[in-house]
Amino acid sequence: MEEDLEYNPELYHSRRLKYSSRAIDFIKHKTSFGPNSRVIDVACGTGILLDEFLDASYVLGIDKSAEMLAFAEKRHIGQHRRPMLLNADAHCLPLPNGFADIVVVGHAIHLFDLGLFLQEVKRLLRPRGWLVTISRYPSGKEPYRPLYMYLLHKWAEASSKAVPRLLNTEDVGIGYIASLERLGFDHYQRVVFEAIVNIDIEEYIMRGEDHYLYREMSEQSQRSYKAELRSKLQQITSATHIAELNYDYVSLAQTQVE
Repeated sequence: MEEDLEYNPELYHSRRLKYSSRAIDFIKHKTSFGPNSRVIDVACGTGILLDEFLDASYVLGIDKSAEMLAFAEKRHIGQHRRPMLLNADAHCLPLPNGFADIVVVGHAIHLFDLGLFLQEVKRLLRPRGWLVTISRYPSGKEPYRPLYMYLLHKWAEASSKAVPRLLNTEDVGIGYIASLERLGFDHYQRVVFEAIVNIDIEEYIMRGEDHYLYREMSEQSQRSYKAELRSKLQQITSATHIAELNYDYVSLAQTQVE
């Protein structure tokens, strides 16, 4: 089986693009982020989102993967400002009540048990503290996406393995908002920012590994999918990069004063 991104931090980091600067600026303005802020990034991975908040007085990255945290620690060696890192489960955070001003989650909210996680976040945040989630999705408007999706489905169906439909961030939807309201969050807001990303053709091919259909293919089907996509792209374009329009979805909610 090819290496899973979860267990290969270097590969994971190389595939994760920085978030839109406009999205980050909006988050900082909306949450009144400043040098005295206490920021916690849950499911921080290799620290890509953490890097945007290093000018705060307290920045903590939490992840259940010791491998991801080790890579994040290595990345920040020698830097003037370095985050603190903690190996822990998102549903049971070993921090005191009312500890944080801002909790951020980058492209991971769909991985959690929403009820348990939101209860933990509410406990962890001070009154009027902020929960911020940010996720990036392709717009679906890049010219080769229909081909990419067609081949994913083709080789998934040809695989001997079953293809269950996994939960994604878009599926969280109304259930997420309802859970926020039930637990006493308010001022919910969702804003979308555009970001143009130039992606190397080979990187574009490799991105299929992140898709749930690819993960459920047999190894033979995975190899066949990549080979056919590469061949068809070479037939229809001589370009070495694809300009892709992405959307950064930013959701914010604030704890109420009790």
